[in-house]
Amino acid sequence: MKLYHDAERVNPTGNIASAGILNQLGRPRLDTLAVLVREAVQNSWDARHAAAGSVRFSINGSTLSPGQRAVLTSCVFADCPPAATLSLAACLQSSQEVQVLTISDRGTTGLTGPTRADIATPDGEPRDFVDFLRDVGQVHDRQFAGGTYGYGKTAFYRTSQVRTLCVYTRCRSSLGLESRFIAVALGNSYTASNIRFTGRHWWGRQSNMLAEPLLNGDADTLASQIGLPGFRNDECGTTIMVVQPLLTEVIRHDLLSPAQADQATRTLHQACQYIAECLLWYCWPKMLSYDTKAPPMQFVVACQGEPILLPDPRTFPPLQGFMQAMSHLKGQTGRTSPFRHTIVSIESQRPTKYLGKLTLQLFPTSTEQPFDTGSDELLFQSLTHHTAVMRQPELVVKYVAGPALPNEQLGYSGVFVTAPEVDAIFAGAEPPTHDTWIPQALTERSQRTYVNVALRNIEQEMTRFAQPATVIGKPTDIIPLGAFANRLGDSLLPLIPGPTARSDVSSISQGQINTKLNDPPISTDAQLAGGESSLALLPSDTAWLAEPGATPQYTPLPNTQPPAFDTPLSTNRLPLVGRAHVRMLSEGELILIDGAPALRITFIVTPGSGTIDTQVHIEIAAVLDGNQWETEPPIGGSRAYVLQWIAPEGTTYPGMPSINVPAHSNGNWQVHISVPGDMVLAVELRATAGIQA
Repeated sequence: MKLYHDAERVNPTGNIASAGILNQLGRPRLDTLAVLVREAVQNSWDARHAAAGSVRFSINGSTLSPGQRAVLTSCVFADCPPAATLSLAACLQSSQEVQVLTISDRGTTGLTGPTRADIATPDGEPRDFVDFLRDVGQVHDRQFAGGTYGYGKTAFYRTSQVRTLCVYTRCRSSLGLESRFIAVALGNSYTASNIRFTGRHWWGRQSNMLAEPLLNGDADTLASQIGLPGFRNDECGTTIMVVQPLLTEVIRHDLLSPAQADQATRTLHQACQYIAECLLWYCWPKMLSYDTKAPPMQFVVACQGEPILLPDPRTFPPLQGFMQAMSHLKGQTGRTSPFRHTIVSIESQRPTKYLGKLTLQLFPTSTEQPFDTGSDELLFQSLTHHTAVMRQPELVVKYVAGPALPNEQLGYSGVFVTAPEVDAIFAGAEPPTHDTWIPQALTERSQRTYVNVALRNIEQEMTRFAQPATVIGKPTDIIPLGAFANRLGDSLLPLIPGPTARSDVSSISQGQINTKLNDPPISTDAQLAGGESSLALLPSDTAWLAEPGATPQYTPLPNTQPPAFDTPLSTNRLPLVGRAHVRMLSEGELILIDGAPALRITFIVTPGSGTIDTQVHIEIAAVLDGNQWETEPPIGGSRAYVLQWIAPEGTTYPGMPSINVPAHSNGNWQVHISVPGDMVLAVELRATAGIQA
């Protein structure tokens, strides 16, 4: 059966041309695939079905089989428009492989509502089919929707080199469950037989000179023939096939020689790796679950049907600080990190308005990079002093950078979520790509003030958090380093950042950071269940870390065709083979040894695979004003030095600049360092893989 081709004619009053639709997004700052991921996830989240629980979202990159390609050529696109408007025919008839990205969601409502734009519906009834496939720029009427303008759907077309999609959906109509299949394209406007065409195309069943979607059995059969996943029982959802996707950002090639451009081109597998990285980068809040509840969204990425191993953000070191910050923001009371955190309400004074809540969390940094995206840019490696800002849908809008810490082994993560009362205002400050907040985009002065104040206060709080830590309380043998700030001088900075303290050593209490506010935890439309958190935050034990001597790998998902939504995210870590790692497990505590203050640092070592030991070297420096490190003391000045190393089983080793840690040594190590009264310390631990086994 050949589908009917409907090319939109320009009507007497004019139409919007395809080029105008494609340009609705402007010139996004993000990679084309990143924009696609953000828009696709937002669409799926906005279409969630309350009764379905978790939304299941998958993206699979694949090459069409000869049979699937034949169906597209002889059935779906048997009647192709001229090459001047669309290069689809040339693509299908070429000798090159035809690749596709298949984007699916389940647990959603599907593209429901009428299939014609001229059919009126009562207010409040969904019109998802015509909003996505017919109308342009339809504004969402859902509260706390991720999308706003209705222009973001063009991201799907822009990702296709031939600007062509196949759309397969199942929804509920007045007659019950209904499957629908239609193909669409946005080509160039053109003239044929003295008739002007807009460049918009549809392929489906003919009905009154329109291409309407195939229904039910016909839709299911054709979708199966071109490799689209079906539906189980009475589930609903949508699958979109992007034909011949643009895997590498074209803008990059403008600055490269032809040889460099060839080297920069992503393979399909690297593109799928990049998609997985983008999902983790922008959508990690949707992957979090509390107690026994399922996460709001479950994600699967695959290439040629083989799952891409997607790290669990709860145990993925570069994101653990954000996980912990989100847990504090939601008021969860489970296991917490031993590292400092703070919770701050962000408010506007004139006019008075509560804008949202910010949480900042200190964490040990990591160089882990599990994705091979074909790019030298390592997103997560540089994410060490940033706040993720988001609206009520809890999809990351962007990361706001704050001042970096002098110790590269420590960083801080922040999470800011807008208050429900101002969510629509911040949504209005977003461009169609939803990747930033632009106060100037708002017309009302008060609204511009809210967005400006929020961004300014977030930056101020990050700067404040990066200062020496405040400590309050009563005398004890163990005291945090920040408590010595007054004794050590206002011009010096302690090892661990936070607000400056003013307290003498003799009156320092058990270290306690003042982070509590009376404000209630922020609530969102994606609010997870209360009670004790099941997030794998940095625990008192080290089960979340790779054990020394082991070669941990991500647990692979079953070898099934996507969407394989029943499989949980992987929980293990992917090491850099052959490299050793050392990780601080606390900010450092000041203890008294023979009546003199000493700094105690707890750490754990992960040896390089195939080695028998790891050399841990410590560098101790004084931190001067301006976060400058000075390793040589002034003439007549005191020097900090290593007092002792303590193994997990309690064995004590004499002080020296380095120590060899056996690969079989499991558990937490300690190093004790002298603290001269006139010095503020910065400490860095480095690991070097030892002798090969």
